Amino acid sequence: MHSVASAIARIQAALSLPQVVATVRAATNGKLFSGGTRVFSPDLADAALDRITRLSRETKLVAAATATATATATATATATATATATATPTTPELATADTIGLETETTTALAAVLACAYPTGPVTPGAERAHLVASPAAWRARVRVLRAKTLSEDESASSPERILAHHRDYTAHPDLVPHQHLATVHIAAIHAAAAAQRPLSTIADLLRAATREPPAVSTAYLSAVHSAALQARIKLKDVDGAYAMYLLATGATASTLLDRRAIPLHPGAVSALVQAVVQRHQMARFAKVRADVEQYSLSSSSTSDTSGDPASDATANGTRTTRVLSQAPDIHLANTIVRGILRFTPSADAAEPPVDTAQAWIGQYFSAWGLVPDPITYALLVQAAIDAGAPVRARTILESVHDRGDRVGWQAYRPLLAAAARAGDLAAVHRQLTQLRGLADRGLVADLDHDAPRVADVVVGALVAGGHVDAAARYVAELPTGLRSAGTFNVFLRHLVAPLAPPSRGDGGDGRTPTERAVAMRERMDRALAVAQIEMPACGIAPDAVTIGTLVTALAARRDYTRAMSVLDASAAPLTPASFNPLLLAAARDRDPSVARAVLTAMAARHLELDAVGRDAHLECLARAGDLAGALQALEAMGAANVPPTIKTHVVVLEALVAHPQARSKDLAPVVHALVDRVTVRSAAHSKTSLAAVLRVVHTLSGGGSGGGDTSLPRVVSVYLAHADRVPVTTDIARTVLQATRGSPATARTLVTRWAETERFQLPPPLQTTYLEMLSRAGWIDDAVAALAAWAAGSGHRPSFEHVRAITGPLWRAGQHDAANRLARHLHAQHPGSSVDRRQ
Repeated sequence: MHSVASAIARIQAALSLPQVVATVRAATNGKLFSGGTRVFSPDLADAALDRITRLSRETKLVAAATATATATATATATATATATATATPTTPELATADTIGLETETTTALAAVLACAYPTGPVTPGAERAHLVASPAAWRARVRVLRAKTLSEDESASSPERILAHHRDYTAHPDLVPHQHLATVHIAAIHAAAAAQRPLSTIADLLRAATREPPAVSTAYLSAVHSAALQARIKLKDVDGAYAMYLLATGATASTLLDRRAIPLHPGAVSALVQAVVQRHQMARFAKVRADVEQYSLSSSSTSDTSGDPASDATANGTRTTRVLSQAPDIHLANTIVRGILRFTPSADAAEPPVDTAQAWIGQYFSAWGLVPDPITYALLVQAAIDAGAPVRARTILESVHDRGDRVGWQAYRPLLAAAARAGDLAAVHRQLTQLRGLADRGLVADLDHDAPRVADVVVGALVAGGHVDAAARYVAELPTGLRSAGTFNVFLRHLVAPLAPPSRGDGGDGRTPTERAVAMRERMDRALAVAQIEMPACGIAPDAVTIGTLVTALAARRDYTRAMSVLDASAAPLTPASFNPLLLAAARDRDPSVARAVLTAMAARHLELDAVGRDAHLECLARAGDLAGALQALEAMGAANVPPTIKTHVVVLEALVAHPQARSKDLAPVVHALVDRVTVRSAAHSKTSLAAVLRVVHTLSGGGSGGGDTSLPRVVSVYLAHADRVPVTTDIARTVLQATRGSPATARTLVTRWAETERFQLPPPLQTTYLEMLSRAGWIDDAVAALAAWAAGSGHRPSFEHVRAITGPLWRAGQHDAANRLARHLHAQHPGSSVDRRQ
């Protein structure tokens, strides 16, 4: 029977992921049935995606159930043999299996089905629903593949650009897409925009489009799309914007966009925000989000009185709370909060205060949310105790778990293993592993056999990171054959070729001079090459792409281009354009076009073309080497190939153009100004460094770099203000802006006040001197004196003679010596103990 139903039946009967993919391919290629009949439809795609997901889930459950049954049997046997055991042992928690390999296989299978399912062109105005894979299953699969970064045959179907293109097709034909599917479509587009590093305005536009759809009346719909947008902002490193969006969504600030409705967010989005603010040490923001999350236990147990607002709850005493979560916190969110508590809790002389605080929080809220601490929870507590110099406390934490008869993954012991290995104590490492083996045999430690290669990676990496290369080599040599894999050797190599950390100031370091350290690094590089070229083949292990990439990157960083090319030439692993990128990046760093030419020749011999990173590095190399014609030609080629250069490369080209003697000539000036316009409009792409460089370029082009007047004022200030809401001010940015506003002290005063009030940025002493002189030259002596006092109070710096001279200098130059002396005495009285009393 040549029907879709028959093909779906075959898919549902498949027992492995490759069988599902093979069936889909055969159906679409006309090879499934005799006669070459092509059978395909969105229903068949959904069936294939569903079967892949089910097979993946079943594989995980079988592995977990097997581990659980083994552990239960072991515990039961132990209890039977022990006279004191009178009760049946508690069933251990399901094992947390390592699903990295399974997840890769799953996403690859999903990608293959999607590649068959999606059309290669846009949807035509006369399209019918049958020509679209409009189901949520297909869109969720695309997001899963996108997050896994599986880039192979799926690239045409699951690349960010294709997802965004299909999103435009779907939203242009709303009659073809059921309303209940639109949330998934919009979420996929938002994630794709973040993966493609699109401007923040794209995320805002997608969110506005999503909230205009008819399903926007649903709180669940709004929760889904706003959670995706918040995560996208964090991925684009716009933590400030993500936090502002969190405040808007949760009703902490008014929002006309949301019609003042509080929108609960998904735990995953809030977890990403907590992780971002903890990494940036933003204590106040962490405290705010933590307090909001803790309200979930209060609101969920309260008497509901929402008065039509599903995102708020009323407690028994009438106090209304805003529910910031759409569902109970998950273990990932809880663990990120634990991490923040350990980071921000003031530590005393011992580890007790932060660890005790975290444990008390776990005891209070985990049970309220129905959570059980996982290995990551315990690993965080153990690491905190080790960092505080309390290893006994770290062991006590884990012993208390086993005393309760609870089961925990080996990852909880990872900090102890890493600490022993980093100290070079192999005996302690073996003792710890023996203890883990005994606990695993009793059913108290999970995943030890399954994750044995990862355990070995942890030990090897910590040994090499601690400088114990020989000990790491002995440990690898002693590993059983099944554990000596390319992955283990790659961990060894990665740490072996990592730069040696310079000695900390004042601690004497390891006693080696810079020359001795350079010799040591050369010896380690030679050792790494010997491992890859001799030791790995002797063990029957072929170096893989990761091995080659590690060696080439390390050699390129050391400017050893000859040996790097030799490694690539001798590689049996397949090479890709990314294999050559470390050399191109090093060539850009060294301004050496000859290296870039050699790389391009080697790639051409292998029929390889530059990828986006390689094109960017090649262009940067040409610009830094002064080959402006070649750089501009490469820039145009990137545009023609639809590979946009990064903001960094744009800035590099700009700086090279501006430094050219004929930058203002009739031939180059239009090119320079067009490039400036192109760069300045890329608001979301700018970093602090790139914006500072662009402002310097604009200032130089306007005459400021050569002693020009205030002609650069409108351009520099307007460019800065266009990006000020997204890029925080830095010393370099402030310096250029102040230089550009020398002729407009009012503008300078407005900007300096804005920096102090909204960004808590205080000018460093040299820039404060420049600013005071600007105010004094304008005759605003009182403003200059007040600015000095505010600066001294806010920055903690003590005024110096240079600051006083900046204020009194115009009076001296005007011949008003008595007034200048009286002002100097006044400043000395106002700032006693400072150096303002030096002779004028």
